[in-house]
Order: sequence, then C-alpha cells, then structure tokens
Amino acid sequence: MNISFDNERINIGEDSLRYDSYYLDDDGRLHTNMRNLLRQWYIILSSLIEREVAYLPYSIADESVSCLKVEKNKDSLSLRCVTIVYPGYAISLDDLVLFARSTEHEICHEFPQYFGVFQFSEFINALKLALDIRNGD
Repeated sequence: MNISFDNERINIGEDSLRYDSYYLDDDGRLHTNMRNLLRQWYIILSSLIEREVAYLPYSIADESVSCLKVEKNKDSLSLRCVTIVYPGYAISLDDLVLFARSTEHEICHEFPQYFGVFQFSEFINALKLALDIRNGD
C-alpha cells in the first residue's frame, strides 16, 4: 500500500481523493502544508482506540470541510468520505486533533459506500513512508 499526494489528489492505495488547494496552498507552500496534513493524520491515527471515530480533513472550503470519517475496528480502519459544515478558514493545519476528535460535527453529506477498509498497521506504515518517519521519530 502506498500513500502519496500531488497538486490535486491524495492517493491512497489504488484510489484517490481530489482536494481543493485554496486553503492548503498558503503562500505557495502546498507541498509543505500537505506533508503537515498527512503528519497530523499520522498523529491522530496513532492514538486512535478501538471503536473511536476521527475525521481526517483532506479538502477545505469556506463553509465546509471534506473528511475521511475513520473508525478503528480491532486491527482495521474503515474510511468513508463525508462533508462537514465547518468554516474552513477556522481550521489550524498545525493541530487538527481537536477538529478530528470532535463528536459534534454536523455532517451534511456522507457517501453510502466505504472509501476503503485497510489494515491499521499497513495504513500507519504507508503514512510513515510518505512522511519518511523512522521508528522512534
């Protein structure tokens, strides 16, 4: 499994998520901000406990945020795309933990099918490789 990104998409395995780069391309720093976004995903997922849900943002707009709604089930992660009513300008890309762990999000759209179900360790390892995180970092 591989996780990567380019100027339009986050690639997860064989699938991808298209994102709006407006809030992520702050002063021409899209690559840095995308790496930071994936690093926040890693931090959030690393501390996720069984049956806990987290929202991993991937596309930020003025009045909504597209996220992966992630639930950890034993050794797997179930991912579903959702859109949350939330002011995109209020998101701090430096610390997404409170946003990701909130149980009070208003979901305005949830895709009926799963984006994917992945082995937890495989997903975490793919994030580590994408970020070049070594053991102990």
